[in-house]
Amino acid sequence: MIHLKKTLPLLLILFSSIQLYSQKIVEGSYAQQLINGSSLIRYVDSRQAPDFILLNKSTNLQFNQAIPWMKEVLGMKGNESLELSRMETDKLGMIHYMYQHQIDGVPVEFSEYRLHTLDNKVLSLNGEFYKGLNIGTTPSIHPETAINVATSFIGAETYRWESANEESFLQFRTHNLNATYAPQPELVIAAKNGDYKNPDFRLCWKMDIYASKPLSRHWVYVDAQTGEVVWTVDRICHTDTPGTATTAYSGPQNIIADSFGGSFRLREASRGDGIETYDMNTDTNYGNAVDFVDSDNNWAAPSPAIDQYAFDAHWGAEMTYDYYQNIHGRNSIDDAGFALISFVHYDINYGNAFWDGQEMTYGDGGGGTFNEPLTTIDITGHEITHGLTEFTAGLVYQDESGGLNESFSDIFGVTIDNFGRGTTGTPLWRMGEECTT
Repeated sequence: MIHLKKTLPLLLILFSSIQLYSQKIVEGSYAQQLINGSSLIRYVDSRQAPDFILLNKSTNLQFNQAIPWMKEVLGMKGNESLELSRMETDKLGMIHYMYQHQIDGVPVEFSEYRLHTLDNKVLSLNGEFYKGLNIGTTPSIHPETAINVATSFIGAETYRWESANEESFLQFRTHNLNATYAPQPELVIAAKNGDYKNPDFRLCWKMDIYASKPLSRHWVYVDAQTGEVVWTVDRICHTDTPGTATTAYSGPQNIIADSFGGSFRLREASRGDGIETYDMNTDTNYGNAVDFVDSDNNWAAPSPAIDQYAFDAHWGAEMTYDYYQNIHGRNSIDDAGFALISFVHYDINYGNAFWDGQEMTYGDGGGGTFNEPLTTIDITGHEITHGLTEFTAGLVYQDESGGLNESFSDIFGVTIDNFGRGTTGTPLWRMGEECTT
């Protein structure tokens, strides 16, 4: 069994700026010549701004003095700003502030700096900051034109915002009458092709394009001056080692269901903002999803038998929530009770499972490598952890950061499996072995 010490602050792990590039480290007196009061300063590649600064223990930089100091250290110009995007307090009492770099109010994608404090005193700073950008922030392309470019580029037959019942279901689930899948173009500054080692920065319209058929969800970046698509990022995070775990594998487990009209359904409100599991009935339209219903809340022998896998998805989500709550003191994946929504029996012969930025979806498999529904507890933990990574480190699903994103999900998926079963239910570092051929 894998043991993670309860004193280990998960937040610090995921907030660390992990770099796989060559680094130069400057220590001691030389660092103090560069930045007064620093004992360690580190640079990555040829980037002009430091990616890590450790202050001397004797340095007394108070939080309310930090922003002007940061702007000077980073060499920011008058039209640049650092806007607080989020803050969190860990179990050590440290407060972590994340600041988004903006130019004329337009955010620079992945140009962020983090400030780490204890008792209102700044201890260290880290992040990725792109210094000296000289780029206009007035678009030539209208946002509606950018939407047409993006949808033409994706080339789907149908999109989720085109379905009225999908839109209605989204509004119901989010308790927001204005919620929509329709693209909402946002002006950002991003590197072409996501190349932040040798960046060619462009002013872009960034859009969330969610296609129903064929299924895909991407961040699409359209150059706001030329109208060309300069970058796309896949938002659907797939598992690489899918599998399944029926009651035959996990045994009888306790779950919480919702009582209504004399029956029960796979919903609960005792964990965070809720855990809910819906039946896609091999459809791909989320607006047609329905509840799994049972007459006596005994889900040990549901009918049809394939619905047993919905039990696994629901219980797996509960165990994933409990793991992060009990081991790391975290209230769901965003530490604010984020509802864990699962959709089971997606499409016909769909041999995968994915987190799409707001929910989990599980296919039933269909021959080949994966021949059973992909709702094992390790895959459930894997997919939900993609959401946790999105809410914390924000690792883009591409290149090295994409590999780290997938690796974190693998590691925590196995750990959650062992946590939920109370034994070494999964051989060490193996996932989804129960359903592979």
